[in-house]
Amino acid sequence: MGTEQKGRIQIFAKNIRGNANGGILEESKFTKNVAGGRQVQNGAGGGVNHNINQPKKETLKVLKVEGPFDENNKKVKIVEKNKWYSYKATKFNREPSLPELQNLRWGIKYDDEKIKDIPGVSGKGYKEIAHKVLDKNNSAKLRVYAFFKIPIDDVSVTADLIKEEVIIIIGTEQHSTNIANKLMFGGEAVRKVRTKYAHHPFLKVALFTDGYSKAQISAITNAVLLHNKKATVIKVASISDVVNIINSGNRDSAAIDKTRKVKEIYAYSHGYVREGSNEGVIAFGYEGKNATTQELDHKSFSQINAEVFLDKNTTTFYSYACRTGIGVSSETATSPKKDNSLAQKMANKGKITVYAFMRRSLYEDAWGTQTHRDTYASDNDAGDSGWENFKTDMKDAFKTDPKDMSDFNKYRKKE
Repeated sequence: MGTEQKGRIQIFAKNIRGNANGGILEESKFTKNVAGGRQVQNGAGGGVNHNINQPKKETLKVLKVEGPFDENNKKVKIVEKNKWYSYKATKFNREPSLPELQNLRWGIKYDDEKIKDIPGVSGKGYKEIAHKVLDKNNSAKLRVYAFFKIPIDDVSVTADLIKEEVIIIIGTEQHSTNIANKLMFGGEAVRKVRTKYAHHPFLKVALFTDGYSKAQISAITNAVLLHNKKATVIKVASISDVVNIINSGNRDSAAIDKTRKVKEIYAYSHGYVREGSNEGVIAFGYEGKNATTQELDHKSFSQINAEVFLDKNTTTFYSYACRTGIGVSSETATSPKKDNSLAQKMANKGKITVYAFMRRSLYEDAWGTQTHRDTYASDNDAGDSGWENFKTDMKDAFKTDPKDMSDFNKYRKKE
């Protein structure tokens, strides 16, 4: 009995050469079977077809993407941060096989950035995915893609992201003519922009202008824009202007913009508690000619639509005015009556978190310590007279603060 010989089938498909086992490659244009002995071909259904080409499958494509859908499976146009939304690839040019679905990819683009794969879902075979935008993302729009090879805008969905605005309100000092006191509220506001919001794209600064000169208004405005070029400085004359800015982002309109929420508010101003009524007041125009129309109290705060604030008390209001956190006008009290304070009333009305001072807030070191200021006055002859400059020079000469001027300069430059 002779040695058993095993035959081999070779398939030539374009430039690909491979061994077939049980089937023929779809791309094969020419197949040649050569056997030294007997050759048998059996067709399972209709025998063996010769010279009849089988149609090639179309390249698989995604034709339609839908979403975003919220937790109730309702399609929405506006997406909030830290909330899950689903996206679905709902239409293909042909039915994909399970192995083909493993090549389905998902991508996302924020604003005008590059498209990036969504981690954890691309190449997993998912026709439907869930995705959330993280809190640190400050984009205004997103676009989600589903694709096999190349993402295209025609097969994607877009949504607006909630723009989380920060609002800084600058009050006025109309009692003192001292330049340091005059600009203390503006100085602290600029510091906040520099240290925390230099890169925040949705920053609005409401600047009360009473009592400020044109040069001072310009100095505050330019300093804000120096540290954040995307900031908007809005001149305001009344508390109604501020309420409109909080409600709509626009001084001259009260219309609610559903694509924005207020994340944080900072108030730099005077404050007091009214005698008799024990009502707390943030007095942006304290002792000025328009003081009564520039006060934020419970009544004016009630004109703010609570829908502009984030859910679950995550919006924060920081009051740097005096006595916002106390509910009694007397300067000596055994009980601060915090529940009656303006801070607590704002927290209750807006469903927000408020930080406030129960007693006086202090702006004494807004421009450095007293030693820093004395040194500056000495070195720059900033006194009201030659005698005042001489006294300051003598005082500075006997101070043991050799580094205070260099520290002060560095500090001032950052403002």
